[in-house]
Amino acid sequence: LSAIEHQPREPVLLYETVQHRPSRRINHQDALSAFLTPAICQTALQEQVSSESRLRRPSPGREQPGETMKKTLQTRLALTAIATLLTQGAAQAETKTSSFDSRIQVNATCSISATDLTFDAITTGTTSNVDASSEISVDCSAGTPYQVALSNGANFNQTRRMAWGASYVGYGLFSNTSRTSAWDSTNTVAGTGSGSLQTIPVYGRVFAGQSVTSTGSYADTIVATVTY
Repeated sequence: LSAIEHQPREPVLLYETVQHRPSRRINHQDALSAFLTPAICQTALQEQVSSESRLRRPSPGREQPGETMKKTLQTRLALTAIATLLTQGAAQAETKTSSFDSRIQVNATCSISATDLTFDAITTGTTSNVDASSEISVDCSAGTPYQVALSNGANFNQTRRMAWGASYVGYGLFSNTSRTSAWDSTNTVAGTGSGSLQTIPVYGRVFAGQSVTSTGSYADTIVATVTY
């Protein structure tokens, strides 16, 4: 291992005396991946252990047993460490990846509300024009086009009518202050949502020339509808 670290470009001798086998030499680039596989290290370790019995007694020209055993132990520790590291590397799990999208559909929405249209009080007899106004509030998502329609009410007969029993007072609803643009289910008012509350005025008029003989609290119900 020391030879591999300090002489990276030269062939290195990994070990020599395993059952008197010839030396194996490999290039630095392939040292760990091509030669020191877990199997080879394990085999070398087993052979090193079996050879210890032959190194117990000193012979002429050989090192003393203490030195020999010291080197043997160092060799065993080195081979064991290399085999462990290579085995751990080989056992690492592969990983695969995939991806997915998260989605949600956001749709436009609108809400609508209105205030009552209240005319000033009149007396019995022949009527004159009486004007009043109210508001419709629309809250639509920003950029959403919409249309607001008004129903003909509960007592319609050629015109909208407020009723008290069998008596009626006719009136009209308009989208402009001059009361010339009728507002009903066909003639609607269009707009585009801003994401916040928008108010639309409603202009009403009690028509002149009607004969009203009965006193009472006349009323009608109009339904405002927003389409978007």
